[in-house]
Amino acid sequence: MKPLNQESLRELFARAHIDAADRARGIGQELSYRSNAPRTIVIHLVEAHSAEYCTDVISRVLDADDEWLLIPRYGSASELGLTDEGGGAGAFLFTAQEKRALATYLCTRPVDLGSISADLYVLGGRGDILLTWDHHSADEGISIELQSVSDAGRLLTWLNQSGVELELFYTP
Repeated sequence: MKPLNQESLRELFARAHIDAADRARGIGQELSYRSNAPRTIVIHLVEAHSAEYCTDVISRVLDADDEWLLIPRYGSASELGLTDEGGGAGAFLFTAQEKRALATYLCTRPVDLGSISADLYVLGGRGDILLTWDHHSADEGISIELQSVSDAGRLLTWLNQSGVELELFYTP
């Protein structure tokens, strides 16, 4: 896991055509693609699912890219308490070897409203997959926006075969 500074993060957002809300607006660093993703898969995980099941599902989602950035909507990544490094980091970069650790963190982190880890984004290293996992996810699901229809098809096939409860949305 490597800290990524705000400037590097802004450069990735520019390459991926992602807008980040100005934190001064009081809504945190809300992330969104400038144009709608062609496919959005929403995964529904419920409290009855074990942490192991959640970790297995999210690990499979993370297989869609080699690297992932963990980005908090509120505060800095260093406030997540994942490492002593990265003071003021905008994100943490997880390598292919660290994907399981990221999935485990996502499935076991504190999600109470006052926690900085309640509202997170997980962005694929190429910038074409964006997961939104926030305090609404228990009710509304975990949103996975995919810029590649073929990536969405592969992920959807696995999720369907595994019996994961999901919804699929498309933009023509």
